[in-house]
Amino acid sequence: MICYLSRLVTRQIIHYVTPIITSCLTQEPVCITIHFYPQLSVYGTILTILHAVLQHYQASRIRYGARSPNPVYYYDGNRLGQILHTRLRIECSSLNDHLFHKNIVISPLCNCGQVETVEHYLLSCTRYSDTRNRHFSTFPHNITEEQLLYGIAENTDEENRSLFLAVQDYIIETKRFQ
Repeated sequence: MICYLSRLVTRQIIHYVTPIITSCLTQEPVCITIHFYPQLSVYGTILTILHAVLQHYQASRIRYGARSPNPVYYYDGNRLGQILHTRLRIECSSLNDHLFHKNIVISPLCNCGQVETVEHYLLSCTRYSDTRNRHFSTFPHNITEEQLLYGIAENTDEENRSLFLAVQDYIIETKRFQ
């Protein structure tokens, strides 16, 4: 953002713009001593406008909350595994239940006869029981769909990383989304 806004003004006053922008983004007070420049009256107005815009931006981030970053283990594994895992998380996969709610398929049922939800696919579908046993055997038997999709709050990042990699391997090995 600093680079973009700095391009709006000439090089003569970039060193005045950067502290203002930095001050707005970090909420730290800044002291600027202004020396004489012939164009300062025009650029002084630009700086005032930039300062007001950035103050509004900072206030809106505080009011509406800055987006919290995703956990680091969301980015582990290969790209295909990450994409398919995320699609399950945001209910935008090609599971029949997701497609049924978007009026793309006629029935939400799995080939085994149950409604093909994320929980069914990850935890109970008989078509994938061998694959599930191979990948999830080291995890507790009472593991939930939410824990498989988002991780376990009490676990360390490394433990959640191994959980996510197992889920991604399961998703890829079942070949359900190919």
